[in-house]
Amino acid sequence: MTQLFDPVEHQPLDKRPWSESEARAVIAMLVDETVAAWHPQHWWPPHPDEDGVEDLAISEPHLYMGASGLVLALDFLRRNGYEGAVRFDTARAAETIAGDLSSDILEVPWYFAGSLGPIFVTAIISGTDDAKDRLESALLANLDSEADELFAGVPGGMLACRLMWERDGDVRWRELFLQGLERMWPRWIERDEAIFLWKNPLYGRPVTSYIGAGHGFAGNVAVLFAARDWLTAAQAMAVPEWAASTVRRLARSDDTNVNWPITHCEPSVAKYYHEDGSPRMPLQWCHGAPGIASSLCGFPVGFDLELDALLLAAGETVWHAGPLQKSAGLCHGTAGNGFTFLKLHRRTNDTRWLERARTFAMHAIDQMRRERTAFGRPHFSLWTGDIGIALFLHACITGDDRICCLDTA
Repeated sequence: MTQLFDPVEHQPLDKRPWSESEARAVIAMLVDETVAAWHPQHWWPPHPDEDGVEDLAISEPHLYMGASGLVLALDFLRRNGYEGAVRFDTARAAETIAGDLSSDILEVPWYFAGSLGPIFVTAIISGTDDAKDRLESALLANLDSEADELFAGVPGGMLACRLMWERDGDVRWRELFLQGLERMWPRWIERDEAIFLWKNPLYGRPVTSYIGAGHGFAGNVAVLFAARDWLTAAQAMAVPEWAASTVRRLARSDDTNVNWPITHCEPSVAKYYHEDGSPRMPLQWCHGAPGIASSLCGFPVGFDLELDALLLAAGETVWHAGPLQKSAGLCHGTAGNGFTFLKLHRRTNDTRWLERARTFAMHAIDQMRRERTAFGRPHFSLWTGDIGIALFLHACITGDDRICCLDTA
């Protein structure tokens, strides 16, 4: 039987009691040190645990693990009243980063991992006409991407459009979203019977159909469903039907757990498969049950009873597996998996899920402290570092399941 997750990739859960006062103190500490570490020329220091940044003197500019993601997180916390963030000029910092983009990053107008992210952060924080015009140009350039994913493709630009429209209601964001829809909708095809996926070229690797939230199907579906009022009637009906069918067909389950492979029908990418040919199935936001459940939890309860059961089973799997060994952060870490519980709490109104999220939150605090001891420094990054933990702690305090730069800005 295929192993639905690798226990080695997880660690025992520290079941410390929830403490709102400790959570607030940790958020304040993380905000204060992030603000204090800002440098107008060097931005934030990179972390040695990030791939490809060992030789960099400054952080990357992009949204995922770079400086603009930190600015967006600080602006979110500023608007939610955290004093240290209130004192930080997020608009000026965003403009500094977006005004100093290298020619290399300008060539990749992507939301998470390219120039679109810093330009979006400047536009949504400053709200100036010039910033919005620059964002419009970046979104138009992003339409030429052959990729269909949040990180590096058309759906990421569509997500930026929706978040901008929710902020200012400018009709141009709807029009740009619909231009993106014209590109990516025809590429959502039935790969096998009742399995609807995108084929996604990614970073020079073979074209493949990713299933999870970060690089494929689940993240794209979440963008489409959140903007269902902008779709045609046929598209609005197809999104939940095709998505539910795909999730059902691709689910791997046993008596206790459920999970999904990284890709479908693409054994040419050897790193995604074990030596015996069975698929690797990480249990993370970017790939696996946490991101798939989080992306589809907005679907109406009762629309598809089997989907309802799978989403609950995914949450049980995340709880049963325990926190991730890799990181305490969002993308492939304990905080990101913990958001699954907050999504299920909103979906079901069952307080058990909120309690589980808060248990993961306390573990994430201790895990972050252990990581700091190991590396001797903080980790300045939204999706892979410490400020993402602050956002998760805030969500556990308020019960708000929205993730900054995905569900809200």
